[in-house]
Amino acid sequence: MNPSQLPHHLQSILAVRKSRPDSAQVSLPQIKSLAIDSGVLPEEWNQIVGDLEDYIDRGLTYLSQKNYPDAIEEFAVAEAIDPTRVEVLLGLAQAHEGLWWNQRRAHHKRQGILYAERVLTFEPKSKQAVQIVTELKNAPFRPWISPRMQWQLAKTAFWLLLLGGLGWMGYQNRALLEKSMQKLYTKTQKLPEKEKKRLENILFQTGSAQLTPQSKVELDKFAEYLKNEAEIRGEIGGHTDNSGIPGMNQQISELRAKAVYDYLISKGIASARLRYRGYGDSQPAFPNDSELNRARNRRIEFKEE
Repeated sequence: MNPSQLPHHLQSILAVRKSRPDSAQVSLPQIKSLAIDSGVLPEEWNQIVGDLEDYIDRGLTYLSQKNYPDAIEEFAVAEAIDPTRVEVLLGLAQAHEGLWWNQRRAHHKRQGILYAERVLTFEPKSKQAVQIVTELKNAPFRPWISPRMQWQLAKTAFWLLLLGGLGWMGYQNRALLEKSMQKLYTKTQKLPEKEKKRLENILFQTGSAQLTPQSKVELDKFAEYLKNEAEIRGEIGGHTDNSGIPGMNQQISELRAKAVYDYLISKGIASARLRYRGYGDSQPAFPNDSELNRARNRRIEFKEE
């Protein structure tokens, strides 16, 4: 979520936090006097406290429903308001842990451990945080063979069986053996290095992961391309400019990449051929020094694998 989309009173408290170098260690009540001195009205302060509780309640509701992306989005705003609230940090740790077990992405494993360890800095005896750290640190990155690896093993087994059969038949038909070996050589040549492909005209409302009608038209074309090129597999990467809070940029980029992923799956593309990942503002394609370049950096890319 873009901070500029937040209500004025929440933008004010984020500005107050930004002015303090030790903000990550200071709770919301501890900065009340500084906020009042900065122009936050008492009634606005009460509204800030109420909004914080609302974000936490919505995050916990999404968490109980195992809707981890929406839980992370709600908790991310709550963390920006008060980065010391244990239930917020624990909620983020649990949501990233849930996404780790669902998707096996290293990012969620790292984030789950990071937030659980932050819980322990404020509440060292938290059994839930200790359990999350222990389980994620001991969990293998890939506890089973991925669909893509299964496909590669199946192809390898096929060619090995073909070679065995041709070897047995070779003494009867040498010409057939030579022709088959030539086909095998052609298929096993090293492929050129894959390049990232920017998907043009994939647009979102500011601070939103909702695809526009124009975006769906472009994605329909890309889905047809993938159907015609059945061997192509790759990653859908979401990117933002450097406006706003990095943590929020990371979350919105991942939600946008997932929206594109979900749309392509709905158009008949096999889920085993695609994966998605959000990069936030960590990989700008252009310097973030103008509105044009920032718009260019808000993009979706497809990288063949």
